[in-house]
Amino acid sequence: MTGKALTLLLLPAMVSAVSCSVKEYRDDCPCYLSLDLRRAFDDIVSAPEELMVSVYSPENCYRETFTPGSCPDSIEIRVPRGEVTVSALTVRNSRSVKDRSLLISYGDQADSIYAFSAVVDTGGEQARECVDLHKQYSTVYLKFLWPEEGDSPSGIPKLKVKGSTNGLSIDVLAPSRGAFCLELPEQDLTSPHRFRIPRQSDKSLALEIYDRGSGKLIDSIALGDHIDGTGYDWNAVDLKDIYIEIDYTKTDAVITVKEWDGGDSFRKTI
Repeated sequence: MTGKALTLLLLPAMVSAVSCSVKEYRDDCPCYLSLDLRRAFDDIVSAPEELMVSVYSPENCYRETFTPGSCPDSIEIRVPRGEVTVSALTVRNSRSVKDRSLLISYGDQADSIYAFSAVVDTGGEQARECVDLHKQYSTVYLKFLWPEEGDSPSGIPKLKVKGSTNGLSIDVLAPSRGAFCLELPEQDLTSPHRFRIPRQSDKSLALEIYDRGSGKLIDSIALGDHIDGTGYDWNAVDLKDIYIEIDYTKTDAVITVKEWDGGDSFRKTI
């Protein structure tokens, strides 16, 4: 990360006593930004490996990571006057963060990403923000019904999920555009596949079906369009999980999409 790291101060009581000299211009004095981290892990189902906190100003970036056991109740950071962007997110490996984006490696599913972002006015001597993380991924439960193995030249087909969103811009919590590809493991068709996808930038998400023996593409199903048909909200503060059933045992494939915890369903024969 380019830019000079800002000073991290862990002694709020001592810092609060620091003030600018009356002989200095007020705009040249720093602002002391206090970040309350007590609620950061409240709604997270499983503990992440790290919490990464970043503060961006036009000239600088401060960044620090904490493990759940070492995360303090609050931190105080010396920042420039004006305006800064605060972000916090859960990460399994900090190397997956490039500049201001959390990227998903090609061939991998999304991590269980929880994140927070806010623009904070730092025009005064002190500022405060409470960090409250929200769910930035959806777990997809895909039930794929295929004819008996005798009806297919190579038995159970190979399934790949592809899209054009490969991560998250952590400063504004917007989807990061890039190639996403995940090959689903071969498994008993009586059990649904389960995989995670990030907040989507468009409706390009698709399921590609290949003959396992020859590698020939059999079909491509526009999952993004079908999910959109349920009224699913990719801009929700916390993303909901999705249930998809694709029935190839009938003369025509039947696709049913619904939110896992209830909501409208979308059913289409293709």
